[in-house]
Amino acid sequence: LQANLVVLSGCKTGGGDLRDGEGMVSLINAFTGAGAESVLSTFWPVYDQVSLTLMDNFYQGITNGDNLSQAISEAQRQYLVTAQADLLEPYYWGGFGIWGSSTKFD
Repeated sequence: LQANLVVLSGCKTGGGDLRDGEGMVSLINAFTGAGAESVLSTFWPVYDQVSLTLMDNFYQGITNGDNLSQAISEAQRQYLVTAQADLLEPYYWGGFGIWGSSTKFD
């Protein structure tokens, strides 16, 4: 697999099985083991509308030249500025993380 970034924005895509001597075995391991430099994934179930907003903001950050960590952090900050009051809890926006390289794409 020749990919700078794999995005797994669905529910619990960062979860997996904890195995003795191996640690967490998950989709992240599969993609990084296959050659992906970076994986964006989620720790817990995600709300569809929030994910859509975060992913739009995330890709805009990459387009603007942010590295991956900056792009997801800024996407979350932008979300908080415009989010409905009942969707401000970290449960809705805080479950996304970057694994692997935090490369800036040219």
